[in-house]
Amino acid sequence: MRALFAVATLMSAFTLSALPADTNLSAQQLLQQGVSSYRAEKFDEAVTNLSAAAQAFLAPEKMQAYVSTGKFEDLGSLETALVYLALAHSRQGRDDEARAAILRIATAERIAPAFAGLQLGPDKPVFEALSARLVSNARAAVIATTAPAPAAVAPAVAAPAPSEALAAPSPQATSLAQQSLSDRERVINEMIAQERSRIEREAEARIASVQREADQRVATAERTADARIAAIRLEVEQQRTPVMPPMTPREYLGALRDATTLAAQGYAREANLLFKRLTTSDAPREVIAEAGVGLYRTGAHRDAAEAFRRMGMFSRGEEDLRYYYAVSLYETGNYADARRELACALPYIEATDEVARYRVRIEQTLR
Repeated sequence: MRALFAVATLMSAFTLSALPADTNLSAQQLLQQGVSSYRAEKFDEAVTNLSAAAQAFLAPEKMQAYVSTGKFEDLGSLETALVYLALAHSRQGRDDEARAAILRIATAERIAPAFAGLQLGPDKPVFEALSARLVSNARAAVIATTAPAPAAVAPAVAAPAPSEALAAPSPQATSLAQQSLSDRERVINEMIAQERSRIEREAEARIASVQREADQRVATAERTADARIAAIRLEVEQQRTPVMPPMTPREYLGALRDATTLAAQGYAREANLLFKRLTTSDAPREVIAEAGVGLYRTGAHRDAAEAFRRMGMFSRGEEDLRYYYAVSLYETGNYADARRELACALPYIEATDEVARYRVRIEQTLR
């Protein structure tokens, strides 16, 4: 049971510590790259690969194999990754992370002793000193200096008779083995469920925080927009139409958004005032074009025609603007100019019912 708890503790320690690494590499390859990066003093790269290697050694399929067999095949490799992860964190000046890696080695030793057999070479005394400096717990600190314990000599036991050696396991032994397997699965599943629940709670709290921040930003933007719209409406009510002062391109776009919002809310007079001010300002050509479209859609065809006239020559891809110009010319009595502009736009725009209707009306009017 202690070994199962140690496995679950190691799994939860790495659940949220995913780091970007090459997912096409095996756990052993990530471990080798991490050790090589550490020895080349590329400590950021070492931390990335060693963390990924440790997670790979605790992958679900390896945990399932442990549940089924009771053996952790990669325990030595896992502890090696943690040793060099602690060393790399220490070289980065991150003693808290280094201490955590050392304590995870102590947890891994509860599954089965493996540290004493690790081949660390000249890095072993460095790790011993680091462990002694960072970990005050005697049981954890002793990891760095633990030597392999001599194998216990089993007492001599009489060899079983051939009939006993070949005998099938008793029902009681089979039942105990099945119960042990079931207990291991149950404990690990409980640990995984608890960790998943914790992650979901943290995610929900983060989502709620982001939503609150977004709501606050939207409310602030709405208040600002309402204040600007109220100022424009006041200008109209007082019959004032001041010339729009020079602005930055971003400010011109903001004024265009205000006018569009006014039009959408049904304030046609206020919207047209702002659209017209944009079309007679030094705004970029694209802003003037959009303001002309806004005037066209609110039915201010005379101002719309003037806005499109200010744009000069239409470029390829602006045939829709040319169509709006033609309709605005027609609605203000410039039939010949309307037919000319419509003829230039027709080959490049969609032949909708509205387009066909205006085409017939212009032709009939001229005849």
